[in-house]
Amino acid sequence: MDDDIDVLTAELIQFRRIEAFLIREAALLDDGRLGAWVDLFAEDGFYWAPADPSQQSPFERKSLLHEDRDGLRRRFCVDAPAAAIRSSRAVSNIAIEAANAKLGAYEISARFVMVQSRPGESQRFYAGRYDYGLLRSGDGGGSIAAKKATLLDATGIESPLAAPF
Repeated sequence: MDDDIDVLTAELIQFRRIEAFLIREAALLDDGRLGAWVDLFAEDGFYWAPADPSQQSPFERKSLLHEDRDGLRRRFCVDAPAAAIRSSRAVSNIAIEAANAKLGAYEISARFVMVQSRPGESQRFYAGRYDYGLLRSGDGGGSIAAKKATLLDATGIESPLAAPF
């Protein structure tokens, strides 16, 4: 019985760590701390936002965004005044889809809603699903090996993205 409680306690603690990581990631984006956000990605990590929810690979056709960590840094962390784009994200329905606790590797899914405000424009609303490959580090932290943001509706998103979903 004690073994069961110990296992459940460890799983709950790991779930809360993952949840806190995803909430911290959303806060970095909402606070415009894009350099710190990019630093969450593993050296070989990448971010992908497919143009169509049925898209299975970023290589089969054009995506809204497909960048490795260096590409994210070039795209979103330029040495210019911060854009006047403001956003607020809510991350929910977090689930551990697969886990290899020994390796510290986790596949996570979550739902998101994002409201974006740009000067002179109406607010924009985005919603969808996040899929992550997360790696736990030895210091209790972690990094993003892969992130996929699948929008419910990507219609009308033709201009270059000024902020990630």
